[in-house]
Amino acid sequence: MLFGLPAVGALLLGVATMTVDRAVTGALLPVNLERHTATKSLDDGVVAYAKDLLLDPGTYLSLVFVLAKFVVGIATFVGLTVSSALVTVALAAPLLYDLPMANYTFPLPSWLGGTTYVVDTLPEALAVAALGVVGLFITVNALNALAWLLGEATALTCRYARVLGPTTTAPDHA
Repeated sequence: MLFGLPAVGALLLGVATMTVDRAVTGALLPVNLERHTATKSLDDGVVAYAKDLLLDPGTYLSLVFVLAKFVVGIATFVGLTVSSALVTVALAAPLLYDLPMANYTFPLPSWLGGTTYVVDTLPEALAVAALGVVGLFITVNALNALAWLLGEATALTCRYARVLGPTTTAPDHA
């Protein structure tokens, strides 16, 4: 009992999080999301509902999927933060390159001499800004591709992962 209630709670939390993720994905992306819900409800009794929850492989798939998506979300957030900071700094180069507090220096790899390159003229700053525009297009397209990929992964997973909602009728086993 001491272990069972927290385990059932964690499984319910995973299913609830999958339900929210499914709703958000459906609202933001044009994907067709199927619904895999419980065959038992709380009207059938707590024990029957808990047994249905524990024996449904979709419950565990929901939990694993939201945990994996959490890790991917953290990595995406870090990538978005770093790329947007780099693009913003590059795009601001023509406005900031000659200020005393701004320092546009780039360390060069050893195969290019291994020194540092300092941006101290307007044409150099404009070149950095042009690289920022290229970086912006690359970043936006990469993030859109990742959103599409995660939407497709969610659509595939929703076929089998359990979500909260009205119960479905159990298949007849004759």
